[in-house]
Amino acid sequence: MFTVLIVDDNPINLKTLILTLQNDGYQLHSAQSGKDALALIPQINPDIILLDVRMPIMSGFEVCKKLKESEATANIPIIFLSALDEDVNKVQGLSIGGNDYITKPFSPEEVSARIHVHLMLHAKQKELESLRRQDQQYFEQINAIRDGILDQMRHDVKSPLASIKASAYLIKQRTRDYADAHITEYVERINCAVDETLQMLEHLLELAKLETGRSTHAQLIKLDPFIKNVVFAYRTLAETKGIQFLTAFQIQPDINAYFDPDQIQSVIGNLLSNAIKYTAPNGKISLKVYLANGAIHIEVADTGRGIPKDSLPKIFDRLYRVPMDGEQVEGTGLGLYIVKTIIEQHGGTIQVQSELHKGSTFLVAIPHRQIAEV
Repeated sequence: MFTVLIVDDNPINLKTLILTLQNDGYQLHSAQSGKDALALIPQINPDIILLDVRMPIMSGFEVCKKLKESEATANIPIIFLSALDEDVNKVQGLSIGGNDYITKPFSPEEVSARIHVHLMLHAKQKELESLRRQDQQYFEQINAIRDGILDQMRHDVKSPLASIKASAYLIKQRTRDYADAHITEYVERINCAVDETLQMLEHLLELAKLETGRSTHAQLIKLDPFIKNVVFAYRTLAETKGIQFLTAFQIQPDINAYFDPDQIQSVIGNLLSNAIKYTAPNGKISLKVYLANGAIHIEVADTGRGIPKDSLPKIFDRLYRVPMDGEQVEGTGLGLYIVKTIIEQHGGTIQVQSELHKGSTFLVAIPHRQIAEV
């Protein structure tokens, strides 16, 4: 049985509406003021409210606003009743959350029909919400199982790959006195294949979580030391390759930011590793970090081989790899797609500027949130 609350300061109107609805099988309640209605609603939990607009002390519009401010009552359908027939009042009533507007004098058939329609709609909405919650619980269970499988797969694949790499190292050590160029080449190929497989594995696992939107765990991070710690390993890698590595950290040491550290580390790492990979010895890489216009800006520039003009619109696409004349296409085609996905999940943007054979610059902007947004 549906519960209907009628709110009107005029006793005659109340009686008329009760007589109109008493044979429709509803449980009827009434109140003669907005204050009385607000006190009664938590006790009866109505399925729909018929609400007079013009009442002393607290109008129907004011009552509606208070109901919509509370999570417990925000979804109760409200039908306004008023002798006013001006469009501006109808618009105001609907704009603050009312579901319908009936002008007095009204016919009993119209009132019954409109109440029935809104009760059926509300019942369907509640049914759909219940189904949505069930689906959400189901998918959370499925995702938990999948995450467990992915984590197990990471362990099961990494262990034999680590053994392969360790064996390759031992072969290299034991045969270094032979000075056999072929063995050295074979060992390097093994190492490269293992590294590429590990990179592909990490990309696939990260992508699996990103595309469900479940992997972002933001926290308050001190920005300057975080960036410097991330950069340290890549500076060493660049210098080993004979590449000049320049940095410009234009941020105060005590600046905090709210983001997922693992994901932003992945963003910077992907951009720097790509810059190192595609920049020849004696080239140059630069990293610039600064705050501007409420955003953290990260710019990674290199003097590498650049990106063909027709490839620029596609480089952030899933599985796209930039073709190079006469060279094998490197990478998984997932790195920059993951970078873009992470940045967008943080509410940021990424752009690229590049000229073939002259280098590329990636420009990242992430909103500078110093506290968690509720």
